[in-house]
Amino acid sequence: MSDKKTGVLNSKEMLYAFTKHSVSIFIVGFVGYALTFWLAGDSLMRAIPVHHDDYSNYSLASKPFDFSFNRPLSNFIIWMLSDIGHGALIWAVRVLTILYVYLVFSIFTLLYKPKHYFILLFLYATFVFSTPIAVEYGRYTGMITHLLSGFFAVLSVLFLIKGQLNGNNKLTAISLLLIVFSVLCKEDFILVYVVACSFLFLRHEDSRAQLLKLLVSAVLLSVVIVGSSKLLSSSSFLGVAETSSTYFVDFSVGSILKTVYSYLTGAKHPAMEFHGVLIFVCVLITIFLVFFLEREKKLNVVFFLSLVLATIFPYSVLPNHINAYYELIWLPFIAISLIASVLYLFERIYQFRSRGQLFSIVVLSVFVFSLSYADLGGRYSIASWYRINIDSNQNLLMKLGELNSNKYKVICVFDANSFSPWYMHSGAYLSFVLEIDSKWIVLNNESSPLNSGFKMAEITSMGDVKVINENELDVSRCSKIIKLN
Repeated sequence: MSDKKTGVLNSKEMLYAFTKHSVSIFIVGFVGYALTFWLAGDSLMRAIPVHHDDYSNYSLASKPFDFSFNRPLSNFIIWMLSDIGHGALIWAVRVLTILYVYLVFSIFTLLYKPKHYFILLFLYATFVFSTPIAVEYGRYTGMITHLLSGFFAVLSVLFLIKGQLNGNNKLTAISLLLIVFSVLCKEDFILVYVVACSFLFLRHEDSRAQLLKLLVSAVLLSVVIVGSSKLLSSSSFLGVAETSSTYFVDFSVGSILKTVYSYLTGAKHPAMEFHGVLIFVCVLITIFLVFFLEREKKLNVVFFLSLVLATIFPYSVLPNHINAYYELIWLPFIAISLIASVLYLFERIYQFRSRGQLFSIVVLSVFVFSLSYADLGGRYSIASWYRINIDSNQNLLMKLGELNSNKYKVICVFDANSFSPWYMHSGAYLSFVLEIDSKWIVLNNESSPLNSGFKMAEITSMGDVKVINENELDVSRCSKIIKLN
């Protein structure tokens, strides 16, 4: 038998737990694939760059690792994945997405022991992966930084709650280490740990002194890490004072509320408009249901709603940097909040827990499958956009990969677009991944809206990429001419 005081499992219980976790992760992964690939009209899981930061991430290991105080852990992990191969990087994004979604559900099951565990897990995963923006998480490597940070943060909360429930100080200490890892990846999830400590502080009077120490330690360590990043690195990610900047920070209440509302209603993404309305209604319904719950159960739902706000807040102070794809960070907490409130409500109505859960499952099933169907068009729209651009870039990269780099010293490129490896990227992807050592001349008019992106590539390429106007080209300089259209 397990040690009830510390929660240590014997071999049979460990095998059962391992099997349960494995099956659970498989279910979440299967639902994620079905909704964001198969049922979105694109079943191929490819590792083809589309955005400029895809090219940068895939080729990060083209240079020796350069330590920076700005998000050092995530940078190192991305560098290692790049060194392994670009397939490893996009698969890391996919796996982290599945694990992050599953870990949020695991927090819920620590506080609520559902009788129909796998059914609720299936409904929860369907709720989360119904969002159109989930499609991007299988195709865009730019998600890796906040996924790493979120993974460590949610795992830290899991260890913290489990440590408190079992009186295991080792798990509690590990939770502090994990939240430090999270901040070293990205600074956006410290409030998740703060909310978790505050929640446990209200529930466990006998361990309030320890929780207070943990809270103070986590905040102080985070301040030191973030402060060091701000003072010792030149990154703008931590915010700037210029109102025109993408990373302008605005702490005014009006701006924060406006940005939070924008995120909860789809962030003005064309594929997220109807979805955003549904999610905002879900939040309002959950808040309404809270008033009809018993105190302890009410506290649990408020805890998950607080985690929604804790994950949104760091993004809400950046009014010029609203991206719809961040929704998958807080959507699992919205899903759990609604599921928990419905379960608690029906248990109170029907008095019997088992009967209440059955009625809850019926109600949740109708809602979740309706949501998934309503979001099908949005998922298909984003998947189609990626499929078109991935197909285009795959053809381009295959064409470039067939070149004999020793034969062509200078390659001139016509009609490059914003998804090409020369836009806002130094071209390192071409030399590191495709092993093409040629110099590149990109033909582009100065009046083109893409000109600044190509010029950025020219500046960062250390001479490997040159951008000139088409009418200034001396054809004799070109060993090979490629026209992309």
